[in-house]
Amino acid sequence: MKLDHVLREQGVPRTHELVRERNLAERRLAALATAVCDHERVARRLHGIPGQHDMRLYSRLRQISGELGSR
Repeated sequence: MKLDHVLREQGVPRTHELVRERNLAERRLAALATAVCDHERVARRLHGIPGQHDMRLYSRLRQISGELGSR
C-alpha cells in the first residue's frame, strides 16, 4: 500500500494540499502587512507621530515578519 494512501486513510492531507494552504496563509499575511504599512504611511503623513497603540501595532508587525531580526 502506498504511503500517500495510508496517510489519507488516517486523515492526513496530501503534501500539495498543505503547500496550498501554507501559500494561501502567506498571501493573506502579506496582504495584511501591506495594509498595516499603508496605514502607517498615511497616519504619519496626516498626523505626524502615530499614537502609542499604532506604534505597538507597527512594531509587532515588524517582529512577526522578521524585519527587526534582519537589521
